[in-house]
Amino acid sequence: MARFLGIFVLVIAALGALSASASAITNGEFDGNRHPYAGALVVDGRPACSAVLVSPTVVVTAGHCVMGHAVVSVGFESTLDPSSPQLMTGTPYVDTTPGSDLAVVVLDRPATVAPAKLPTARSLERVRTVVAVGYGYYDLKPELLFDGQRRAASLEVKSLTQATVELKERKDGTVCFGDSGGPQLDGDTVVAITLGGGKHCKGASTGYRLDTPSARGFLSAYVALP
Repeated sequence: MARFLGIFVLVIAALGALSASASAITNGEFDGNRHPYAGALVVDGRPACSAVLVSPTVVVTAGHCVMGHAVVSVGFESTLDPSSPQLMTGTPYVDTTPGSDLAVVVLDRPATVAPAKLPTARSLERVRTVVAVGYGYYDLKPELLFDGQRRAASLEVKSLTQATVELKERKDGTVCFGDSGGPQLDGDTVVAITLGGGKHCKGASTGYRLDTPSARGFLSAYVALP
């Protein structure tokens, strides 16, 4: 079963028991400004998850990242500073459809970066490789290592379910804690968002599809769809 990779502060105790090393969006490359619409989600002043801008005022992330919070912040700098005045506040809305793990954050003011594109219906069925982007941990050993850097890695599609995409294992690692909610991209189109990965941030990983009728039905209340 996929393992959620959301809020950093909730997994620290559990991570102390892990012994194998991992690196984030692991072994990902520093993203720099290649995907400026990929954002970092800050909850209660601390890094929590990743996210993606899909319109000037709408950010998509995983539902478990914002559940129970009335206000969150999002930053789009390639290196996250949780205390930066450039962070943008917004109101989260979680999809309550059974089985969904999807949410949007409606920003209080428009972002200054260009948004990513949303997919057309069922378009992920034609995709063979995605680029995952996020701000997750880059190592678990000898201690939890987080540097706030946005990273990206190419991952092959293994299989699809009605709601999710499973990505093939990478022996050098894959998504890690904090990458949850970040975009899985086909070009500049967000076909899915990261949900979870294997133990020790290695092995196969899972994304929540944005091209399904259920996801599109939720998103259409907040943003125009192609």
